[in-house]
Amino acid sequence: MTYIEAIRTIVCNILEAQKLANIIKGTVISINPYKVYIDQRLTLPEGALIIPNHLKVPYETQTEEAYPKKVIIDNTLKNGDKVAMIRNNGGQRYLVVGVID
Repeated sequence: MTYIEAIRTIVCNILEAQKLANIIKGTVISINPYKVYIDQRLTLPEGALIIPNHLKVPYETQTEEAYPKKVIIDNTLKNGDKVAMIRNNGGQRYLVVGVID
């Protein structure tokens, strides 16, 4: 192994060990408590997930018409939803960005 190859190997190992931010796909398998299945080796418990409020609680708004109507928007996570997540630096917490197809 040459000097350059040795340095390249060391740098690659350091970057892999840091587990920089990464986009991950998963499937919601439980709502109470929240759990997201990634693969056979990894199911994320609620403590590892950062879930925005709009994905946890339905919210109420009004239409913009002459006679506004109240509308409830329900974007909450449901069992079986496919979600996109961003793994933070270090891989300990995952931000759920939203539901994907």
